[in-house]
Amino acid sequence: MSESEENRSQASSSSTTSVDEDLRRSRKRKVPSREERKHKKSKVLEHLAEQVSQIQNYLSCGAFPPPSWYPYGLQHQPPVVTNIVDPSLGQDMSQSQSIIEAPAESPLDFEFNLTTNVKESSISKTSTDHLKLLNSLQHFNSEDWNNVRYSEIQKSYISRPGFIELEVNDEIKQFDKVNSLTGADRSFGAITHAMIMQSDALKTGVSQLLQWVNNSDSIDKETLLMKIKEIFSGDFQKISLDCLQLLCGRRADVIEQRRESILNLVKDKFLKSSLKKIPPSSDFLFSKDEFTEFLKNNGGVNKIFSRPSFSAQEKRVISGPRAAQPGPSNFKQTGRPMAPFAPRSQPLQGSVDLRPTSPARLELRAFLMTIRISKDFF
Repeated sequence: MSESEENRSQASSSSTTSVDEDLRRSRKRKVPSREERKHKKSKVLEHLAEQVSQIQNYLSCGAFPPPSWYPYGLQHQPPVVTNIVDPSLGQDMSQSQSIIEAPAESPLDFEFNLTTNVKESSISKTSTDHLKLLNSLQHFNSEDWNNVRYSEIQKSYISRPGFIELEVNDEIKQFDKVNSLTGADRSFGAITHAMIMQSDALKTGVSQLLQWVNNSDSIDKETLLMKIKEIFSGDFQKISLDCLQLLCGRRADVIEQRRESILNLVKDKFLKSSLKKIPPSSDFLFSKDEFTEFLKNNGGVNKIFSRPSFSAQEKRVISGPRAAQPGPSNFKQTGRPMAPFAPRSQPLQGSVDLRPTSPARLELRAFLMTIRISKDFF
């Protein structure tokens, strides 16, 4: 064997020996120790326990973990965690509450709400400012409530024909007995005339204001305000105040007539005089608190007032609407039904028919005759 061949064999044997040594060293490095295996297993268990705890928290809140939480690269579906088996420990680590399923699509909800409407009042509520102004114009809760006069103002706005009470035809004057409506007709005619005159005054004032604006080169705020006051503080303002005086005065007269019709039923003239001193309010003909206190101190309504008596015409007026009201009429106020009135030709059910030609009447007559004959015989 030559030296070159010997060198080759030595080199190959040395390289083989070095490779074997490297493999043994790498195997020694890859084989972990027992402690390292235990440490690695404990980390895995801790990580799994942490994931299970987080999943339970999300389930208790009714939500799923965010997509970035999953280490599996899933974008919109949470992982399905089933029984986890660690072969190194040889036991089943099943998590009974860690199974998560993909959320189902929520169903389309259609709601048909059932509601009922409550009847609203047909009369609106008065604003506080308007009520305060009315009390000052009508002088409610004051002794001067019946001193709002209108007769002198009314004379300025009545005119014939049309804006005054209508005359009764000569042929039927004898039948015109309701004189109270004549005064109301006169007042309404005067108020209508005043309203028409107010409208004319408004149109005249607006025309004057527009003519002044057209003829003026420059207009500032103060000058315009002064011109408006100058134009509308004349006839327009006077007629507006007269309308209020007519309306409030006429209403005070109507309120006084209504009060008098009630006070005429007071038995004692001294009590009547005391009741007259109680002013009306914006709610009642007599101020509620004062009137209630007066009744309490003087024995009540039945002792102060007498029962009203109605004429034949008033009775027809009162009973007419009641008779025309629809609905059953055979009920008392207690709600118990009453037997309806039957015609005379037909007896009520369950009663004895005592008409002259009825069988019961004939039997009764025969029985009485028998008794009379027996009495005469003995």
